[in-house]
Amino acid sequence: EPKMADNFVKSVLGLLALFLFQSNVAYQVGWVLGARNQRFQQRHSQLFSAKSQPPQTTTQSSKYLKDFENQYDSFFLDQFGVIHNGTHAYQGAIEAVERLAQRGKRLVILSNSSKRKKTGVKNLRKMGFNPDHFCGFVTSGDTVYEEMISRAREPFKSLGTRCVVFGNADDDKAYLSEMQCELSTIEEADFLLARGNFVILDAVETTKCDRSLESEARVAAVLAAAAARGLPLLVANPDIARPGCGSPMPGVIGKQYEDMGGTVHYTGKPHSSVYELCFQALEEDGGNRDRVCAVGDSLDHDILGASRAGIESIFIIGGIHSEELGIKEGGRECPSQKALEKLYARHGGGVPTHSMPAFVWED
Repeated sequence: EPKMADNFVKSVLGLLALFLFQSNVAYQVGWVLGARNQRFQQRHSQLFSAKSQPPQTTTQSSKYLKDFENQYDSFFLDQFGVIHNGTHAYQGAIEAVERLAQRGKRLVILSNSSKRKKTGVKNLRKMGFNPDHFCGFVTSGDTVYEEMISRAREPFKSLGTRCVVFGNADDDKAYLSEMQCELSTIEEADFLLARGNFVILDAVETTKCDRSLESEARVAAVLAAAAARGLPLLVANPDIARPGCGSPMPGVIGKQYEDMGGTVHYTGKPHSSVYELCFQALEEDGGNRDRVCAVGDSLDHDILGASRAGIESIFIIGGIHSEELGIKEGGRECPSQKALEKLYARHGGGVPTHSMPAFVWED
C-alpha cells in the first residue's frame, strides 16, 4: 500500500509538471506571435482568452461580392481599408456599391471616423461614390456629437463642456464649437477628447504631434496630469493604426490612459451603440435586422463588433492587416488559409464568416 501511494503521488506530480511546462510554452509562443508586429500586440491575457474559444473553422473564402448576393439583404460597410484609402476609391469599389444598390440591397456606412456625417458624405461624393446608394451613414465622430448635444445618457450627461483635445489638425475647433464645448487648460478641464493624433489643443496653445519621442512625452504628460485629476477620456475613434502607413490612431491614446488607471469611454466599433444606430437606419428605410452582414478590414473592430452585434461578417484581407500578412494594401492578393487562421488566432477578437481579398463585385 505505501508503494502504491508513492506511485500515485509520483503520477500526480508528473502530470502537474507536464501541465506547467505546456502552459509556459503556450505563453511564450503567444508572446512571440504578438510581438512580431508592435502595432497589433495583444495582452497575454487576451491570447489565453482566445485559446479558450477555438477559432471558427468554417470561414468561407471568396473572390467576389456577387457570391453573397442572395445571402444578405443589408450590409454595414466600413470606409477606410474597404472602399477607399482616405483620398481615392479602391479599384472596383464604386462598381461594387452600385451593383448592390441596383439589386435593392440596403447599405449603411459604419465608420470609426471622428468626423461628422456631413463631412463623410462630401468626401465619398468627391471620390466618385453616389451618397444616394446609402440609407444610413454612421460615424463615431457624429455619434459623439449627437450624444453630447442631447446629453440624454451617461457618460455624456456628466462630462461637462471644457476639454483638452487630441485632434486631427483639420476641423477640431469647428467640431468642438458645434458640440457646444470649449477648449480649456488641463487644470480646468472637465474631460479629455481624443479624435486624432496630430495635435494637442488647449485654451492656451496648439501643439503639433508626430511619431517622435518628444511628441510621445508631451502626450504622456497631458495624460498623466489628467489622470492625477481623475478626468475621463472620451475616444471618438477607437482605431489603433491607420491603414497604409500604420501611424497611430486615437485608440492608442485610450489604451495608454487605461494603463495609467484613467477612465476611458469609447464610441465606435466594436462597441454596441453604433451598431444600434445602423439597425435603426435600416428600419427607417423599411428594412429589418435579419440577413445583415458587416464588411470590414479590421479584426479587432469590424469583425469583433459584428460578432458582438450578432451579425455575420466579411473580412477584407487587403486592408489594415495587409502588412501583417505580407501583401499589398488595397490589392487583390489572397494569402493561404493557414496564414489567415494564424492571423485570426493572433488577434483573438473574432473570426469572420467570410473573407475576400478586396471589395469588388467581379473581375
